[in-house]
Amino acid sequence: TYKDGSEEEEVAFTELSYLPSTSPYRFQSMLLTDRAVYKPGEKVYFKGYARYSEAKDTSWFVPKLDHKEKMEASVMMNGKQQTLYADVVADEVYGSFHGTMKIPKDVELRPTTLYFKGFSNGGTDGDEQKYYHENVMAGIIIADPRRPTATMEFNVKSKVCVPGKLLPLFVEVKTGTGTPIESAQVVIEWTHRRYRSSSKQIRRWWRSSWPMEPITKKGVVTMTTGAGGTAEFQMDVKAELQNLSNDQEDNIEEMWVGDTLVFEAQWVGPTGELVTQVSQEVQVALSEWSVHVETSVPNPIPGFDFGVKVGVKDQDGLDVKD
Repeated sequence: TYKDGSEEEEVAFTELSYLPSTSPYRFQSMLLTDRAVYKPGEKVYFKGYARYSEAKDTSWFVPKLDHKEKMEASVMMNGKQQTLYADVVADEVYGSFHGTMKIPKDVELRPTTLYFKGFSNGGTDGDEQKYYHENVMAGIIIADPRRPTATMEFNVKSKVCVPGKLLPLFVEVKTGTGTPIESAQVVIEWTHRRYRSSSKQIRRWWRSSWPMEPITKKGVVTMTTGAGGTAEFQMDVKAELQNLSNDQEDNIEEMWVGDTLVFEAQWVGPTGELVTQVSQEVQVALSEWSVHVETSVPNPIPGFDFGVKVGVKDQDGLDVKD
């Protein structure tokens, strides 16, 4: 109330802007999966429902589906984040949708979320106030909660492969409770890689903009365990390469320094569980030992005396005294 001269008047002041406390429409959705925990390599079966309603209306309507959108899930593979995609099949009459998503075998074990953003409330492009996109989400866990029914320990007993010498392989298999398993057949798949080749192939790679692909050879050997659940095998890599050279296109009969070998052991346990293990990379070298030369000063200067120390180290980097 204020007085202007002899007259009193009442004035009310209010905000000029107005923001409603509720959204102009409501969106309800539900996304279900066939279970909560999945192992790597399995499929996720999902199904969901979606509805929307105007804020002042009690009726519910089926939202529109953007067929370009896909179900997504963010996972970790080889230390990097990757996005999985899956097609979504929708029933636009009843507002339901479903699909499957394959989980890769080499995915890391951790929780993740299925994410789909392909629904709108059915508005038109000209009516921007009514046109909204909605997200549908559901959480799953990628894990292997089962206790293993069998275990396997595989290793190559040498860090280098010397041409002309046998390469020792070792494997040990047990049940989940630690009992050795006799007569178990373990399949060892080996891969030989070479990045150097003939001068003609190197010139062809030099003219191209692509990295030079390695020449790859693959073979298989089988190891059978004894009474103690162990098996040893002396692998003749040169003979294996010669056997493969008759069947495969690239002819590699000799090993070169710098070539690499990788081994993967596979074994089906007593309960049908597939157990796998990949060995470390084995380098082809002329000797199991290496010569190391050290100077008494980091950067010798011409005209000044300095000492030289020569040593021999084994595969583990330890000094060889004798």
